[in-house]
Amino acid sequence: MTTLKRGRPTATPTPPSSSASWRARTHSSAFGSPAGCPCRGASGPPRRAVPMWGSPAPAATNGPIRPCSITTATLCPLWRSCGGTHSGRIYAMANERGRTLRDRMAYWSPPQISVNSLKLAGTILMVLYFFSAAVVQNGILHVSQYTAEEFNQLLAGDGQAMLWAGIGSVDSAVGIVGVPIFAYLLVQGVEHTSNLQRYILTVLAFAAISEVPYDLAMFGQVWNWSEQNSLWTAFIALVMLWLMKNFRGKGMVPTVLGTVFAAGGCFWAILYLLRERKGASYGLGALVSLIYATAPLGFVPVALCGGERRDMGRTKYAYYVFYPIMLALFALWGSFI
Repeated sequence: MTTLKRGRPTATPTPPSSSASWRARTHSSAFGSPAGCPCRGASGPPRRAVPMWGSPAPAATNGPIRPCSITTATLCPLWRSCGGTHSGRIYAMANERGRTLRDRMAYWSPPQISVNSLKLAGTILMVLYFFSAAVVQNGILHVSQYTAEEFNQLLAGDGQAMLWAGIGSVDSAVGIVGVPIFAYLLVQGVEHTSNLQRYILTVLAFAAISEVPYDLAMFGQVWNWSEQNSLWTAFIALVMLWLMKNFRGKGMVPTVLGTVFAAGGCFWAILYLLRERKGASYGLGALVSLIYATAPLGFVPVALCGGERRDMGRTKYAYYVFYPIMLALFALWGSFI
């Protein structure tokens, strides 16, 4: 065995296949004290070790430590004694001015938003969509009074009409982003409600209340059977989700009834069935929502939602009350322009 003296080693032993055991033997048979390590200096702050070769993190030692002077693949003979400031590879030295890139990535996490923030974002998007449909298209441009060719001629000869058409198109495209948000919120409501039947009846009641304001805003009529407000679709989806929760594995009854409601609730069913597998639910939901060009963008805030809920008492009904009031105001605005 090569004889080593206190201070700088006269020879550097070649590590065998088990480098950990070699380090232990070298430490026990050589200097016997951390003070004899050539890696230890009189000044310099301690540095965080980055052990390699699967070795455990070395124990902390007393006294200031500076980087090991051995900067090749050669091992420091007192690796354990000097606190592991040299791991045996150049890139393993920790940077004293900050964490390494790998450490930074380990501590980084995407920002998260609460369910209430998601509701507020969905409400703003909904306002933009109905402003485009009720005020711009029906109140300012009166799109329903023109054929496609006549409307194109109007836009070609009227710059102001072209401007409003552009505003309406942008608002409509941005507002559609709220579709996945409300689908997600509906599924979250099913998961966290204490009384699903009451939840379904609440949506049904506000769907009926909102129908007349919706028809006035969208068609200028008190009642129109050609199209109903979105709360009716939410009601159908809730009934289907209720069937899926209560009749799972009980024969053909839920299959038949589920098929009846599938046309109106398939989008919410995808999110519900895959609620525990977020990646799959977001991917399939984005695929289904491609019928709306910008709708898949709504899965970005949905993916960032941390699930934190702060609804207190009756404040959770504020969004339901806001829907018919907003439609009524837009109907009045559009009729007086």
